[in-house]
Amino acid sequence: MATATTPGIPARWPTPRLLKAHLAAVIALALLLLLVGEGTLAKARATLRTIGKDAAPSIVAAQEIQMHLADLDAAAATTLLGAAQVVEVEARRAEAAKAGATFADYADAASTAAQQLEAAAQVFELRRASVTRRLVDASQNITYGDTEKVPVVAIVDGLQRYVSLVGEARGRTARGDARGAREQYRLATDLLHVHLLPAAQALDDANKSEMNTVYAESGRATAGSEWIAVGFGGALIVALVMTQAFTYRRFRRLTSPPLLLATVLALGFTGYLVQKFGAARADLKIAKEDAFESIHLLTRARALALDAKGDQRRFLLEEGRGAQAADLDRHFRSVVASLSSAPDFPPAAESAAAAADGSKALPFTGLFADELANVTFRGEREAALDMVRDFAGFHRADTTLRARAAKGSVEDLAAARLIALGEGNNAFDLFDASAERVQLLNEDVFEKILGEADRGLKSAELWDPGLAIAIALLAWIAARPRLREYA
Repeated sequence: MATATTPGIPARWPTPRLLKAHLAAVIALALLLLLVGEGTLAKARATLRTIGKDAAPSIVAAQEIQMHLADLDAAAATTLLGAAQVVEVEARRAEAAKAGATFADYADAASTAAQQLEAAAQVFELRRASVTRRLVDASQNITYGDTEKVPVVAIVDGLQRYVSLVGEARGRTARGDARGAREQYRLATDLLHVHLLPAAQALDDANKSEMNTVYAESGRATAGSEWIAVGFGGALIVALVMTQAFTYRRFRRLTSPPLLLATVLALGFTGYLVQKFGAARADLKIAKEDAFESIHLLTRARALALDAKGDQRRFLLEEGRGAQAADLDRHFRSVVASLSSAPDFPPAAESAAAAADGSKALPFTGLFADELANVTFRGEREAALDMVRDFAGFHRADTTLRARAAKGSVEDLAAARLIALGEGNNAFDLFDASAERVQLLNEDVFEKILGEADRGLKSAELWDPGLAIAIALLAWIAARPRLREYA
C-alpha cells in the first residue's frame, strides 16, 4: 500500500515529524498574519495621531492666525475710520454751535460714532490677544522642525512691529494728522500682508503637505495590507485543511474539532483584518476628505473674507481716491472672486446650489462653491447656503457704499463710512457666524470619526493577537494527542 505524503515534505520523514511540520506551518502562518495585522493597525493609529493630533491642530491654528491677523488689520482700519468719523461729527457740531444753531441733531451721530470707535478698539485688542494665544498653541505643537518654527518666529517678531505702527497711526489720528495716520497705517498693513499673512500660510502649507503625504501613504499601505492579509490568511486556511487531511490519512480521524474550529477562526481572522483595514481607510477618508477639507476651506474663506473687509475699510480711509484706493479696490474684487464668482448670490445660483447633489457643476466658482460641492453631513448644505446668502448681504452693502464714495463729496464719504460701520458690519458679522457654524459642524464630525476610528483600532489590536494565539493553541491541542500515540 502506498504511503500518503504531503506536498513539499519528504516522504521519508516519520509521522510525528510530519505532524510537527504541519503544526509549525500553522503557527508560523498565524504569526505572520498577526504581524501583518499588528503592523498595519499600528500604522493606521499612527496616521490618525498624525492627522488628528499633529497636523490638523497646527493647520487650524495657522488658519486662525490668518483670520485673527486679517481681522486685527480690519479692526485697526475701523478704529482709524471711526476716529475720523468722530472728528467729523464733532467738527459739524462746532460749526452748528458757531452759527447759533442747535447741535442736538448731532448728538446721536456723535454717540454712535464713539460707540463704534470703542467697539473697534476692543476688537483690535481681542484679536491681538487671539493671535498671541494661537501662536503659543502653534509653538507647543511644532512637529516638523524649522518648516513650522520659522513662520511662528516671523509672526511673533512682525506682530510687535505691526502693533507699534498701528499705535502711532492712532496717535496721529487723535492729533488731527489724518495724512500722517494714513502713512503709518500703510506701513502697518503692508507689513501684515507682505510678511505676517504669508508666514501664517507657510505654517499652514507645511502641515497640510505632511497631512496629505501621510494620508496618501496610509491609503496605499492599508490597501496593500489587505491583499497581504488575504494571502497569509488563505495560506493559513490551506495549512489547516492540509493538517486535517494529514490526520485523516495517517490517523484515520475523519474530523478534528480543534482543527475545524481553528479553520473557522482563521477564516474569521482574515475577514476581520480585511474589514478593519478597509474601515480604517474609510474612516480616514471621511475625516480627512469630507470633514477636514471643509474645515480647511471654511477657515481659509473666513480669513479671506476678513481681509476683504479690511480692504473695504482701507479703501474708505483713502477716501476712495488715488492709486492706493484703486489698488485696494482691485485687491478687494480679487479676494471676493476667490470666494465666489457670483458674490451677490442671484436666485439662479441659489436654486442651483440648493438642488446640487455633486453630480453637476455649480454655476459659480470659488471657495463657497468648493464647500457646497463637498457637503456631506446632515444640515451642512443648509448652513453653507446661509453662509453664502449672508456674504451676499455684505457684498451688496459694499457695492452701495462704493457707489456713494465714488461721488467724492464730504457728505457721500460720510454716508459710505456709516454704511461700512453699520449695515455692512452687521451683514459681515452674520456671514462670519454662519461660516463658523458650518466649520463647527465639520469639526464635530472630524473629532467624532477620529475618536471612533481610534477606539476601533485599539480593539482590533487586542483581538488580533487573541485570534492568532487561539488558532495556534487549537492546532497544538489537535496535534498533542496524536503525538502521544507515538510517545
